[in-house]
Amino acid sequence: MTRATLVMLAAAAIAASLACGKGENSLDGSLSEVFDLEVSTVHVLRNYDALVVSYEHNSGRDIDLVLRFTLALDQLDLPTGRTTNIAGHTDGGTLRATFLHNAAGEPARVLADVSIGEFTLDKGGNPGDDTAGSFSASFVADGTYGSGRAVSGRFHAIALDGGYGDD
Repeated sequence: MTRATLVMLAAAAIAASLACGKGENSLDGSLSEVFDLEVSTVHVLRNYDALVVSYEHNSGRDIDLVLRFTLALDQLDLPTGRTTNIAGHTDGGTLRATFLHNAAGEPARVLADVSIGEFTLDKGGNPGDDTAGSFSASFVADGTYGSGRAVSGRFHAIALDGGYGDD
């Protein structure tokens, strides 16, 4: 390959990565007006009851929990490629999705309920699986933390077992 060809391929790769957005582990949306949505790492936990995606940011001496998205799996299968509504409650009466923010030195804050939202699992989802997906959520405007805002996220990580030992 000539040098010109290598330069063109490198430029194309950079342009393609920029066109794809912020990356495979990212958060975006008007929730950034409430707190910083910068992400350093993502963890995915799965047990019988929930799929939990935690977005963290390394802030020097502290690790902030930027956002924890918990999807209640009550009577919900997680097939790949299907979009799931995350607003409202499960048949058992718990919220289908909850979001929490916990920056170092601050109290943990649960965000307002989801008014409109969806979740898509692209691959994996079980402990040990290479797991990727995305979600988007708009929060009810009720005056509570994060109310009236919206957030979308992408994640990619190996799902860990979120169980509590032998059941």
